[in-house]
Order: sequence, then C-alpha cells, then structure tokens
Amino acid sequence: HQALVANYQDGTITPVALPSLTPGAPIPVGAGPVAVSVPSATEALVANFQTSSMTPVALPSLAPQHSIPMGANPTGIASDPAAVVVWVSAGFGITPVTLASGQVGRSIPLGVPAECVAVTRYGKAWVCSGNGAMVQVDLTSGRVLRRVPVGGIPAAAIVIDTVRS
Repeated sequence: HQALVANYQDGTITPVALPSLTPGAPIPVGAGPVAVSVPSATEALVANFQTSSMTPVALPSLAPQHSIPMGANPTGIASDPAAVVVWVSAGFGITPVTLASGQVGRSIPLGVPAECVAVTRYGKAWVCSGNGAMVQVDLTSGRVLRRVPVGGIPAAAIVIDTVRS
C-alpha cells in the first residue's frame, strides 16, 4: 500500500501512498540514496552512496534511525529469505549486515565494482559487476562461483527463484 522512492539529488526518500498516489513529506536519510529495501515489517533500509552508509528507517513511523557506516559506497541491498541478514553491494564486494544489531560483517571481495545484489533462497547471490558481468557468489563460503557476461554495465537485477541456482 506504500512505496518508498529514493531521491538521489536531495538526500531523501519520499513515501507514496499507492491507493491514492499521494506523495508524503520527504524523509532525510543521507547524501545520495540509491537503493531502498524493506527486509521486515518494521524497517526499511536506504543505501546512501555519497556518505558510504546505510540508513534504517522505522516503519510505519518513517523515522530515520542512526546511519550504519559501510566503508565503501553502497549501491544495492538485498535480504536473505529469512530476513536475518541483508547483503549490501559496495565498492568491490558485497557485505553482510545483521538486521537485529546493525553489525557490519566481513566483505566478500569480487575484484570488480559491485553495482547491485540479488539473493537467492539457496544461499547464493548474484551481483551486477562494473565490468559487464553478473557474478555468482556462495554466501556461506564467500567464494565467487562463476561470472556470466551480460554486456554494458548492469545496474539492477532480481532473482526469480523457481529452480535451485
């Protein structure tokens, strides 16, 4: 019933009531918000590219919380199916963040810029890389499994998880 729209230019997200298509007041989250994820019914997460941080936003109050430093410019967020961890594409890897504590884990290096991330229910992730490929990562072992050339600079992906991949 609601959308959250990242406004890169002004450092806010705008809630939009979908039944009436009415935008609400912009919510300040940090410089350069580029991605929004809603991993649980109580929290949204916003990746702030220019401040190398992620801002939690309490739902349904839409109150921004203290930012989580990411160490590199985040570009995407995807949650695991159990909504325990989110994976953030940032810099040259993907980084786990535990939802309950906001604890940032050890990054899995890819060797190429990570532009976005999509997580499967089988413990794997697909990462858009800045060199024209999708990179498959085993999230348990932290190993890169394969690279699939797709051309251009892929910027967004979603996994339609109907088969084990």
